[in-house]
Amino acid sequence: MLDFDLLRRRLVGCVVSEGDPNYDDARSVWNAVVDRRPAAIVRCASTADVLEALRFATASNRKVTVRGGGHSVEGRPIQHDALVIDLSGMRTVHVDAARRRAIVAGGATWRDVDTAAGAFWLGTTGGMVSTTGVGGLTLGGGIGWLMRKFGLAADNVLAAEVALANGELLNVDEHHHQDLFEAIQGGTSIPGVVTAFTFRLHTVGTVFAGELWFPVEQAGNLLRTLRPLLADAPDELTVMVSAMATPTVPSLPAAMHGKPAVALGVCWCGDLEAGASNLADIRALKGAFADHIAARSYVGFQSSLDATAPHGMRHSWRTLSMRTLEDPVVDLFARRAMDLPTSLSLVHIHQLGGKVARGRSEPPSAVLRDHEFILKIVGTSAFPQDDARVNAWVHEFATELEPYAGPQTYVNFEGRVEHALDATTSGAIQARLASLRARYDPAGVFLWPR
Repeated sequence: MLDFDLLRRRLVGCVVSEGDPNYDDARSVWNAVVDRRPAAIVRCASTADVLEALRFATASNRKVTVRGGGHSVEGRPIQHDALVIDLSGMRTVHVDAARRRAIVAGGATWRDVDTAAGAFWLGTTGGMVSTTGVGGLTLGGGIGWLMRKFGLAADNVLAAEVALANGELLNVDEHHHQDLFEAIQGGTSIPGVVTAFTFRLHTVGTVFAGELWFPVEQAGNLLRTLRPLLADAPDELTVMVSAMATPTVPSLPAAMHGKPAVALGVCWCGDLEAGASNLADIRALKGAFADHIAARSYVGFQSSLDATAPHGMRHSWRTLSMRTLEDPVVDLFARRAMDLPTSLSLVHIHQLGGKVARGRSEPPSAVLRDHEFILKIVGTSAFPQDDARVNAWVHEFATELEPYAGPQTYVNFEGRVEHALDATTSGAIQARLASLRARYDPAGVFLWPR
């Protein structure tokens, strides 16, 4: 066992190792299925702490993983015997409203960014819930409610501060260490720790957003009706279709509580009158039992779905990329929407396109440029005894969909840790990532991919 006392003395933050009373808490992640025992978790308070931890890992021949928001489905930051560099104590956000820039520490969540930028009626693409970590989402490309208008989270990175395994700190942008910068903009993990991102901000104040709720029996007809509407949708509009159990909340009819339903989530970022006009056809769809679409702050809307992604549940995910929603896919969605394995499970169809499709086709975010939809299967339970049933449902559904899906998919939603690299990148892209590693991490300190 390593002696971490020397490292402890060099840090402002702390080191949590096996035997410490808070070790189990420190190694826990969002997905409770993940139960791995790292050598230690280094809770960094600053970039200087990150550099010290990397120097220690290199000197002691210890593999390193990096944890930001801890929202990784397959728990990549937590690996047996690794040294975890935990950035969750580094969450500062500095907004330069005049230049429309935000410098965001590597452990921040999107709630931190949304709140700080929202004070100036600014924002940028950052996920579908606000509890997601900035670093992990961005290094996977980063979809979100604003993506069709402003591009992926990675598209909005202007610069980054990257700590290397040898203790060197790089300032990375389009003119400096361009290969690393392009990797970040391409939505891929890099052989280093991003201790800070600089994001481009946009005017984002009030959005026209919310959900239309339909009985599950209408799922097939709803998707068929939506297809031409989505094909012609302006960039200002992003849509997500969800099959889920109706939440037990006062704003939804008591008779529907707990029953399977389809929620049509929309976010219009632009002129509100134009938004009302453009959403008129969608809101006119027949059969909705609730209409929650209204003008609201983006910050409030971005956090409104946080309850659907609670920490500590047991998750099994698969995701598939689709160029179109063919009739067999629609039929499978409609059928599987009626047999969710638990009340916490759901299926999302994320609309892509817009500015996402026009962004730089860098790996592995190219899969998001080339496809119109991401279909995400989420099997969730609070109880270990449900795991086998939930896993079987996710696997069977994904297997049925595979004939209609692309060969690669969105890394942030891929729940199969043993297949993550093959599922999200081509052979040529893997070779490029290997080249990056050879240049910036020749000793192989960072576990790959992470």
